[in-house]
This record gives sequence, C-alpha cells and structure tokens, in this order.
Amino acid sequence: MAILKLIKANIKSKKESFIGIAILVAIITCMLATIISVTVCLDSQYDNAISMTNTGDIVYIYNSDEVDNDMIKEITSMNEVEKVIQIPCISSRRVSTKLREYRSMVFFFAYEPDRQMYQFFDDKGSNLVPRQGEIYLPKAMEKKLGCKIGDTISVDTGYGEESVTITRFFEEPFIGAEMIGYKNVLINQEDLNRLRENTEEICVNMETIHVFIKDEIKNQANYKESKTLDKINKQTGVQNGCVTSMTKSEAKSFTLMMDNILSAIISCFAFLLLIVVLIVISHNVSSSIEMEYLSFGILKSQGFTNGLIRLSLVLQYLVAGIVGTLLGLLGSVFATNLLGKEFVSLTGLIWKGKLELGLSLLAVIALFLFIALFTFIKTKKIAKISPVQAFSLGHEPVYFKGKMDFYVDKMKHLPLSMKLVIKALVSNTKEYISTLFIIILLTTFTIMATSMNQLTKEENLYSMVGTIESHITVRITSDELRPLLANIRTTIEEETSITKEYSTNNAYFMVDGTQFLGRVIDHTDGVLQPALEGKNPEYNNEIAITEVMKDELGKDIGDTVIIDNSGVQEEFLIVGICKNMNDLGRNFTILLEGVHKMNPEFNIMDVSFCVTDDSKVESIVTTLETNLREYENEIRVSNNQKENDSTNETIRMVIMGVTMVIYLISLFFIAIVIGMICRKAFLREKVDLGIYKSVGFTTGSLRFQFSFRFVTVVLIGTVLGTILNVLTNDVLMNNMLYNIGITHFNTKYTVQNILIPCLWICSCTFVYSWLLSRKIKRVSCKMLIQE
Repeated sequence: MAILKLIKANIKSKKESFIGIAILVAIITCMLATIISVTVCLDSQYDNAISMTNTGDIVYIYNSDEVDNDMIKEITSMNEVEKVIQIPCISSRRVSTKLREYRSMVFFFAYEPDRQMYQFFDDKGSNLVPRQGEIYLPKAMEKKLGCKIGDTISVDTGYGEESVTITRFFEEPFIGAEMIGYKNVLINQEDLNRLRENTEEICVNMETIHVFIKDEIKNQANYKESKTLDKINKQTGVQNGCVTSMTKSEAKSFTLMMDNILSAIISCFAFLLLIVVLIVISHNVSSSIEMEYLSFGILKSQGFTNGLIRLSLVLQYLVAGIVGTLLGLLGSVFATNLLGKEFVSLTGLIWKGKLELGLSLLAVIALFLFIALFTFIKTKKIAKISPVQAFSLGHEPVYFKGKMDFYVDKMKHLPLSMKLVIKALVSNTKEYISTLFIIILLTTFTIMATSMNQLTKEENLYSMVGTIESHITVRITSDELRPLLANIRTTIEEETSITKEYSTNNAYFMVDGTQFLGRVIDHTDGVLQPALEGKNPEYNNEIAITEVMKDELGKDIGDTVIIDNSGVQEEFLIVGICKNMNDLGRNFTILLEGVHKMNPEFNIMDVSFCVTDDSKVESIVTTLETNLREYENEIRVSNNQKENDSTNETIRMVIMGVTMVIYLISLFFIAIVIGMICRKAFLREKVDLGIYKSVGFTTGSLRFQFSFRFVTVVLIGTVLGTILNVLTNDVLMNNMLYNIGITHFNTKYTVQNILIPCLWICSCTFVYSWLLSRKIKRVSCKMLIQE
C-alpha cells in the first residue's frame, strides 16, 4: 500500500510530466498500432482475394497461336506441379474514355464465377456476370481513366473501335494495383467469343497459363520459388515464348509496394519518437533526483529501500504509458480506417480492415518493457543518496555550480540580460543537452520528410526513377502510315521546337535464365540520362542494367549475359549501370537493333516527342488530332502531361499526407517536450527569478530571457540536425526505397527545404516557451524571505 500511495503522490505532484509522457506514448502507440493494423489487414485481404480468384503460383501470358499443347502436358507432368489451368482472353493496347487513354496493355476475360470469382465494390454479389456491351473494371482504373459507373469506354478491336459501358468495379489482386501497368478487365462470354473471331495487331488473342505448385513443395523449409520456376523453365522452356509472366509473390510486392514504403517511414519515425521519449524520461528522472534530493532522503529515513523508491518511479512512468496506450489505441481505430481507405485506389483491394489489437498489444508490451528497463537503469543514482546527506545538503543552492561556471563580468561588451542568458546556458549545459538531442532528431527527420516531396515534382521524379520525359506520344499501328511522321514533326515545330524524338517500348526477356523487363529504345543519344557508371548502350551488342538487376545477377560492367527472346539467344555486353524503377528496378536497357538480332519482327508503334515550350502541348495535340482525324483508328495522339498528372496524383497525395502527419506530430512533440523542460527549468530557477526581480528586471525581460534561452538551444539543434540530415538522408532514403527500384535518391537541398522545417521548430519553441513563462508574473521578492 505504501508504494501505491507514493505513486499516487508522485503523479499528483507531477501531473504535467505525467500528462506529457502519456501523450507522447499515445502518439507512438497510435502510429505503431495503425501501421501494424493496415499492413496486416492489407496482407490478409490480398491473400483472401487471390485465393478466391484461383490464380496460379505463376501465370504465363501467351499469344494463342504460340501455345504448345505438348509443353502444357510436360509442365503438368512435373513432380512440383499440382495442376495447370488455361484461360483465354484478348489484349488491346488502346482503352480510353473521353478524358484519358490507358496506354498499357489491357487483357479482356470472360467473367466466369465458377472458375475465377471476384469481389466487387458494391452489394450485388459475386455471381452477377456482365451482359453484352458491359464491362467490369479493376478499381485502380477508376482514377487512371477518370471514369465512373455508367460511363462508356472505347476499345480498339478487330472490328474497329467499340464502346462498352462500365457497370461495376471489382477487386483484382493479381494485376489490379496502381503500380502495375497491365490490367485485367471482365466482359461477357459472348462478347469475348465474338472479339476472338476477328483480331488485328492491336487486338490479339491471348492465353493465360496458370501453374499451381504443390503445397507439400511450397511448405518445405528450404523451398525457394525462384529455383522451382527455373527448373520448370529449363525443363519445358515455358518462359521463352511468353509475352510476360508474373508470380503471385511478385504481384503481391507490386500491390503492397506503397504500403511497405510508408510502413518503413512511419516505423522509422516511431522509433525516432521512442528515442525522444527516452531522452525526456532521462531528463525527468535526473531532474527529479536532483530537485527532490531531500524528499528521497526522508523516504529512506522512513524505511523505504532503494529498490522500492526506484520501483515507484518506474511504475509512475508505466502508469503514464498505460494511459497513453489506451488513448493511442482509441485513436488508431479511426486512423486505421482512414489510412486503409486511402490505400484502396493504390492497391485495388477492398478495405475490410480493423484494429489488430493482439499484434498492437505485443508491440506496446515490448515498448513498455524497454521503457521500464531504461527508467530503472536511470534511477540507479538514488542508491547514492543517504538521509544525512539529504538533510545537510537538500536546501543548498545547486544553480550556477557546474564545472563550466564562469563570471559574467568577463563579457563587458554584452548587455546584462544577454550575459545572464549565456550564463544560464553554459552553467546548466547538462540540462539542455537532452533538448538539443531531441531537436537534432526532429530536425533531421522533418527535413527527410520534406525531401520526399521531391517525388511529387515531375522533373525530380524523372531524375530519380530513371523514366524518360515525354510530352507527346504518337502511336502508329500501320507501317504504311509511318511517312506521316514528317507532317507530324512539321505541325509540332510550327508551335515550338522539338528537343527529343525517340521510340521505346517495354518487353520481357530471359537474361541468364531469369526473366527481366527490357526497356527497348531506338537510340539513346540525348534521350536517356547519363549512366550512373559506364555508359548507355550505343551498339547492338550492348546493354545497361540497374543496380537491382546487378545485385540479383551478381554481374557488373564488362561482364556478358545471354538474352533469350522468341527462342533465339544472343550474347550481350554490360556497358553501364542505369536508373529505372520499372518492375521494382528489375530491368535493363537495350537498343532496338539488339532486339532485332533475336526477333526481326519486334516493332515499336509509339513515337515520343519532348518540346521546348510544354505549355503548348495541349494545343499541339488538339491540332494533330484534327489533322489526323481520317486516320483516327490507325494513329492515336496522347498528351502525356495529363496522363502523367493522373498517374502520379494518388502517390503525390499519399506522400504529401505523410509529410503533413510528420509535421503535425513534430509539432505535438515539440510542444510537449518544451513544455515539460520549461516547467522543470522554471521550478529550478524560481528563487533566482525572484532575485532578478528584486534588482530591477521586469517580468517581460525575464520572460524574453527564458524563451530566448530555449530558442538558442533549438537553433543550435536545427543547425546540427540539418548537418546530420545532409550526411545521412540519401543513405536512409535509398535503403527505404530500394525495394521499389529507386537506388539513387539525391536530395536537392533548397532554402525552402531547410528553412521551413527549421523555422517551424524554432517558432514553435519560442511560442511554447513564451506562453509557459507567464508564470514568472507570479514570482515575487517574498520568495527571498522564504529562502
């Protein structure tokens, strides 16, 4: 009972510190519980959705006329394979609405609930199949095309351009996410049969081959998916002739990519805030032992042991942690649903998440144990207190007695008020070190969050992810119409000059037995960014690979690889390391002439242009569409500015949202930490403030000195935090973004990037310390008499 009374008394006498620690723990708990819940729920929802669709462990997509039935039988007969399912579809490279065009390949399947069942973003159930002339779209295409239920979309088919009506949006876990270019859509079986009877180059009959690996193979401790797939390919050659392929694990990585990035960032920030909380606890414990020296001596004289006193302090902070945890868990209920719904357009998954209480509590318990151990270690100084020392030394002044103490009259050129500020800072350096560390950490991470906004700006995005800038793209599906390119160039140059012209396309190739995405381009001179190492390919036997591909293959500049396309193999020399985040960085760049060595019929239909004055792009596209109206089925003109804006809009909003959350949390942390430290400083210096008032200092002057002291510490902290960020930011960002293919994040420091976080922290500190220093008004000279 004695310890309970002691804890109750401590909490009552230090309620500000108790509330501050509780709020800090609440913020950390809310962040951890939210990110754990969102990550677990999305992972679970993906697994449930993919199991309903009866998707194979790996899916190969073939042109129908290239499917070898003997190969299918050979795959089926392998010991590792449970079954193979073959599903027909067609592909089209042009699907558009009145507003936008979807330029990646779209696969049209007949919806058969008995074979592959999907869940929908409505309450009509999963068994309702589309009628003729209707289409179901994956949720991610809603923003891509800027469409809604009831809108019509245009599709290029063998019968020409046809219109179908959007009647439902469905959950497509395999290739339905924002970050995956290819998309599956669902139509009526009779529509699919009719379309497959008449196809052209732009609309092709396809087959998807779903290969299911036996559960007993996948459940083996030493099971590696890549080895099993390599074995299947070497034995059957299935990978060599396919248009593309993807495993369920790869699809999951693409679908949950943004969730994984944000999880890493928020977890890192939560860990940083935990360090801040530990620094605050350390400061509070040290200050309490020093300021309540006499009280602890009295407790010892009354029979309280060292262990009991230390335990009371530990339990005091644990009680604050429990209160904070309850508040944090309550807040995470709302935060989880809010964040989960934001991921719907990114993942294409239906959000059915809720707070994962069990896992969240495990994380919180680990947090408690860490805080308890840290607090117990910090209270070891209590063992050095004896009642005799406490009674004899408890009332002696402890201010201006540090090792760095000096006389203020040495600084004759400074006003007295500034001398006192410097005196307090130097003489109590130890008391301000904790504040300094906290500000350094918050500044470093706040600038890091600000640097992420670089990814929301198109010019920076091109630089970091390695994509090629393009303002206008012209797709010509007929070789007979290629001479019209001369007229197209003339039309563009009447408005503005052309800075780049190139043709590029992506295709999958086998490289040393493993599938990688190849960026095929007609030339690289003046088109690609300079290679990170070496050079870009210039001849038909050269390629440039990314850092991710380099790590996976274990090869570098000067090594050779064997590339297979359409069953033809050629040797290529690696001449450079390049940037390109496509396919999570698993890609390489190759010239069109190099591909023609393996497949002479490989063709690129798109011609892209970059112009000097991008403000004229819209008018140029309108003019080209008018001039080429008679060829509208064979020639399509796209405004890439609009398409890029719509593609990056969701990612931009998520990044900006995370940045704002980090700013707001930093605001709360600064307010709470500065508030707690200011209160401690005020209690320690109350007598000195009375002395200053007795010699003529006004309340306003003392409040300014008090606030200026903290602002000085914070200003030093922001400078050091900025230096620390410059030294570490690129390394940290590269480690966090490596899994999505960004391996060379180069922070572009501007006055805005640095000043906004620093001014934010400094101004918040001054405001909080000024408001808290209003208690100085109540300090009077009577305190000297009491002393």
